Amino acid sequence: GGASGSVGGGIRLATFGLLAHKFISVLRGDANQALFGRSITDHDFRIALVFATCSILFLMGMVLLISQTTDAALEDVIFETTSAFSKTGFTTGLTASLSDEGKLLFCLSMLVGRIGPLAVLTLFAGDPDRPSTPPTVHYPPESVTLG
Repeated sequence: GGASGSVGGGIRLATFGLLAHKFISVLRGDANQALFGRSITDHDFRIALVFATCSILFLMGMVLLISQTTDAALEDVIFETTSAFSKTGFTTGLTASLSDEGKLLFCLSMLVGRIGPLAVLTLFAGDPDRPSTPPTVHYPPESVTLG
């Protein structure tokens, strides 16, 4: 990925930084959610997590689809697809040997990597920042055993 405002695609550095910070905070049991002297809201962490999850799911889907159009090794397909999504420009030379369908899938991967999977999902699902309607039923909280 690239920095915010850059022409790079994929997961932005700020998104990765927020997720890494949250991961380390959870491991340490640290309740302080500040980064560089600024408080980070849970909403921002949730948006970063949704964006990263959408990106990973999109990449997995593209790898699956592209691997159906070629006989190349799975490692090459993963590398090429990730490179296309993040717009890094690295290649193993696989793109030239792909079918037209495979090349179109790579184009789609580059486009979605540039504008972001969350923006694409917003076209179909609506604005994730839109205030949600208040719930009509309130359930008691429950601690879930994880791990």
